[in-house]
Amino acid sequence: MTEEVKEKTVIIDDKTYKESELSSEAIKYINLRSEVLQTRSKVTAELERCDVILNYYIDQIKKAIEEDK
Repeated sequence: MTEEVKEKTVIIDDKTYKESELSSEAIKYINLRSEVLQTRSKVTAELERCDVILNYYIDQIKKAIEEDK
């Protein structure tokens, strides 16, 4: 039984391109774009974690202020 190997494709401006049809420079920029998108995803996740922690601290500040009254 043989598996069919699918060629990598990329979609840009709603048009699908086969990797084998692209220049090495285009592939380089596609890879760089991919890295930036991954970094953005990681940064977004980190900012969401920061928001959770900041909200926790705000709640703790409010509790401390209420206890002082």
